[in-house]
Amino acid sequence: IENGTRAIVMSGAHTASGRGITSIQYNPAGITHVSGTELFYSQSNYIVGITKNVLGYGLKLSPYDYFGMNLFYLNSGDIEVTTERTPTGTGEMYQVLNLCLSTAYGRKVNDNLRLGATVKIIREDIYTAYMNSYAFDFGGMYTFKPPVLVLPKLTVGVSFSNIGPEVKFYGQGLDQTVSTSLSVDEKLSRVSESFQLPMVLRVGISTQSPLNIAGNSLLVALDLVKPDDSFASLNSGFEYSWNDMVYVRSGYHLGHDSAGFSAGFGLKWGAVEFDLAYTDYQVFSSTNFSSPYQMGLIFSF
Repeated sequence: IENGTRAIVMSGAHTASGRGITSIQYNPAGITHVSGTELFYSQSNYIVGITKNVLGYGLKLSPYDYFGMNLFYLNSGDIEVTTERTPTGTGEMYQVLNLCLSTAYGRKVNDNLRLGATVKIIREDIYTAYMNSYAFDFGGMYTFKPPVLVLPKLTVGVSFSNIGPEVKFYGQGLDQTVSTSLSVDEKLSRVSESFQLPMVLRVGISTQSPLNIAGNSLLVALDLVKPDDSFASLNSGFEYSWNDMVYVRSGYHLGHDSAGFSAGFGLKWGAVEFDLAYTDYQVFSSTNFSSPYQMGLIFSF
């Protein structure tokens, strides 16, 4: 699930174009673009009533070292408990909760090369079952300087996400009450098998117009995303800016299982930036599900 309002509206094409604390999900090397201290908060109304919130903090430790933290929290909303005997619902409700706390470090090797790494603590609760684990992300960015000033710079980014051990669910939700003829303690436990977190490879390129005419600038980005348990998708993103104050953005997911076109804008005044994004999840467009939108605030100082 994409994070960061700017990234969302650019369809997640952020491996090479990411800037600051909001980019570490896509490429932890992007944190090396923090200019001083950066705070970020995002609230999203996702599909089918799912909500997610992101809180981020980035800090420039030195001209070459950068640090950041990112807290991701997702709530499915109320889901009705059903059983074989009561398929229409028992009247009891439960929720699916996801929590991910990321700590990132970035290193600006030189003006061309930037590297980063993230360690993540992951928690998932489904009714009365839960899973705890950790994982690592690694990434880098390299900017090719053009031989002629009028030519655009080209940045290439690569990242690997969710590198970690196998995980497994535990908890009371795996226990099932049975008769004493099956178990003397009237309980059987379901077998929870271990599984691997979905590792993701991202390769991206971005380029920005070299000429800033009357404050106008254009950024174009393209990402190839390949999870190891699913098919590859191609994400494209565009960002037009005027005087580094007004931003108009759009993107498109090609090969994605549900997301299509995205659009939004950003307004920056001094140290504060407000961003709004909307993504068309095509598979839900003909239903009564709520429209997915995202709002974000960035404070830089």
